[in-house]
Amino acid sequence: ESCNTMDELQYSEDRIARLVDLLKPHLSPSGDMPILEICCGNGLATQALIRLGLAPLAMDSDRCELCVALKKGLMDPRRSFVLDARLLPRFFSCMPFQTVLGFMVGLIDDSNWPRWREILLAAASLAEKELLFTVYSQKEADLIAKEMEGAGWTGKVIDNQDPRGIYDQWVYKGIRAKH
Repeated sequence: ESCNTMDELQYSEDRIARLVDLLKPHLSPSGDMPILEICCGNGLATQALIRLGLAPLAMDSDRCELCVALKKGLMDPRRSFVLDARLLPRFFSCMPFQTVLGFMVGLIDDSNWPRWREILLAAASLAEKELLFTVYSQKEADLIAKEMEGAGWTGKVIDNQDPRGIYDQWVYKGIRAKH
């Protein structure tokens, strides 16, 4: 009740459509294995997953952002939760996810990289098959790629720049390295 829902959500149809186009060739869901979206915020990027016929388990640490999306009917309350992403392995270590995604997981800089590193490594530890994280800059994507490589992922940085926007400009796509 303390969350402000008076402000209208600013949903960008263009961003959702761009994410759908980005995800189609880079996301390969199969079977009944669940998908986890970290840092879902107000659920804008989640709409792209829903439009692709997916039902991710979506989480964020900001209860007000998630609350607004729930009150607007944009998120499934049975598939959404509030949690510090660094704690994910404590609750889901026995439930692997096929794919872990995070859209606009930053802005990452030298001062907050240690915290983002913890968040991304915790989330990645739950993925059986693939990761996909979007960010604003190539520097952020390169930092993520280097860290994930050290954690056993094979990946690539994808240029997804759009001169009309600031969201999801760079992508890290990781595949679990074979042991």
